[in-house]
Amino acid sequence: MKSNTHPSLNATTKAIVVFLLLSLPQVATAADYINSGTIIVIAQTKHRVIIAADSRSGVTSDFITVETVDDSACKITTFRRNVAFSAAGILGNRGQKWTAISQVVDVVKTSAPGPIGSRQGEAILDNWADSMIQRLLFFSSDQLLSYAAVNEGHIVTGVLAGLEKDKKTWVRAGMINFSSLAGLSYQSYTLTSNDPPTAYYFIGKSQIGLEFERDKSSSRAIKERTSWDRKKLSGASLDRFKARRLVELTIMYHSNKTDVGGAVDEIEVDASGVRWLHVKPNCTQMYP
Repeated sequence: MKSNTHPSLNATTKAIVVFLLLSLPQVATAADYINSGTIIVIAQTKHRVIIAADSRSGVTSDFITVETVDDSACKITTFRRNVAFSAAGILGNRGQKWTAISQVVDVVKTSAPGPIGSRQGEAILDNWADSMIQRLLFFSSDQLLSYAAVNEGHIVTGVLAGLEKDKKTWVRAGMINFSSLAGLSYQSYTLTSNDPPTAYYFIGKSQIGLEFERDKSSSRAIKERTSWDRKKLSGASLDRFKARRLVELTIMYHSNKTDVGGAVDEIEVDASGVRWLHVKPNCTQMYP
């Protein structure tokens, strides 16, 4: 998880460390392709959260080489009209027919009814991580290590955002990592906006987002941000534009074109609930 210089990141870590046993339940075969996705941008103020994500999912069987890409991936979903969820990293196993989103949907189904606040959201995210870890144990340590090696040690990160009863936003992130010494481990974080300014967070391939939003010093970043100034946007309009644009810029400039691509989906959570700003038709059908 990386952020620019605006947000304060309170790392309230929950230590859930799982050591891979010598005898795993199964070993993945070439037929058990994984899907992975790579860029999510979050814009957070005290009363609004915007999440934007690309649509490209890379399909691989060796955890390194992307064999094909799918530009129809749905990386954002909603619950109970006041919460949004997104994930980046290993997003599913085609052979076993699970996804990061299907796992959180199952967790929410068994949670207490009604609007979800930050405390319940934390429990949902923790249970999601437990479920994901059990499925990741299907893979060998060599496979997970190969994936972690090219993703800064990260296997998958989930983000849950919603509103408290006082209409203030909350955002929690849960990150599953892997190392040869610790095996699979999980940490949860609270993401906090000082508002102003809006806090921007980047999950997945964050280099381009940080170049344009944190560093701002490259010639292309200076040119891009000058064009933003000419639009004379402010407040929510600027946040909606920037979150989407930072995903688009990652698609444009990220060196490995198999990592990111496709249409940009975008969702907003505020006092009026959850609403889509941009969404692919197939994702609307899957997640109202």
